[in-house]
Amino acid sequence: MSYSLHDIGEIWRSKFLKPHFLGSFIWAWSFFLSSIYCVTHFLNYIEDRPGIIPPDPVLQKFAAIDLNWPIFLLVYGGILIAFLVLVYYPERFLLTLQAYGIMVVFRMIAMSVVPFDPPPGMIVLTDPFVEMSFKAGQPLVKDLFFSGHTATAFLMFMGVPRPRWIKILLLGMLILVGLGVIAQHVHYTIDVVAAPFFCFAAFRLSGKIQQKLGLYE
Repeated sequence: MSYSLHDIGEIWRSKFLKPHFLGSFIWAWSFFLSSIYCVTHFLNYIEDRPGIIPPDPVLQKFAAIDLNWPIFLLVYGGILIAFLVLVYYPERFLLTLQAYGIMVVFRMIAMSVVPFDPPPGMIVLTDPFVEMSFKAGQPLVKDLFFSGHTATAFLMFMGVPRPRWIKILLLGMLILVGLGVIAQHVHYTIDVVAAPFFCFAAFRLSGKIQQKLGLYE
């Protein structure tokens, strides 16, 4: 893609001239920001709640490995790559943004139903962008089922429509993120395995909502 910033501006300007796009824009951003606001308070509650430690034959086979920086770079690198592509596809951008908000709601529901305590031997995953929103000085260790980092990487993969090599790159980054959080014992294996299924459902539901409201072409 060889578009300039002016071209990107023209793409978005032309979309805002279409019926319903402004409503889609306001709705997607409002829903996304509301979900982020709610989850910041919800996760503070989760951290104070007792949970269980499920059996995990995979984690029992090896000690945790510190992969903080590789995981951080993979997740946020994937977000940056997806953003740089999705900015050329305004409807797809809003669809993915709404899907992320739905995924966050799914996570709150899932964590309410499945209260896990941290895996034994966990090396805490340091994410300054996340932790600045929560309890000062206390890392998040109970936001487990399902894996938010894996879910985010999967949504970036789902959201980007093309080119093919970018899709393949994001898929590779997704796999490495999933393996990384397991290797660091940040998540149970089931947390990572379940994440793509919830995200696929979130993405499909996002599309259905937009079509139902007449906001997504």
